[in-house]
Amino acid sequence: MRKCRLLVSVWLMMLFSLSAQAMALKSWEGDDTSLQQQVGKGKWAVVIFWRHDCEFCKREVPGLSAFHERNKDTQAEVIGVSIDGYGNKALAEEFVAENQPAFPSLIGEIQTVARSFQQLTEEGLRGTPTYMLFNPQGQLVAIQPGLLDPAAIEAFIAQRS
Repeated sequence: MRKCRLLVSVWLMMLFSLSAQAMALKSWEGDDTSLQQQVGKGKWAVVIFWRHDCEFCKREVPGLSAFHERNKDTQAEVIGVSIDGYGNKALAEEFVAENQPAFPSLIGEIQTVARSFQQLTEEGLRGTPTYMLFNPQGQLVAIQPGLLDPAAIEAFIAQRS
């Protein structure tokens, strides 16, 4: 329950029509994409920013994977964003191979991601993991630095659906 309150309270004021601005990312294959292209497709989108050497990120993968599998065909999906940078793709791939997330991930350059995060949230990216939650229309409705129980995400979504 505490984590749900944190998710609700942490910058809930961001609800005021903020949308996923262009955050330049790449697919694993090197294709250019953006956060804006990934969210707002009629489903809630839980975006987790992670890094290959983040022990807390590793702990989050099983719960997020289960959340993604339960919800991906209906109301929500998880999208990972590695902030390792495309030049360190091999490190990010090792993280994926070791932890086997059920959700897709993209890669961003830390400087670009941090700058876009700041523009979108008016706050600095504090580290990994950091979560962003977008409603089905692609509007940012919550941010949470640190660990987050998927049950809190589900409760937050249920209150707004």
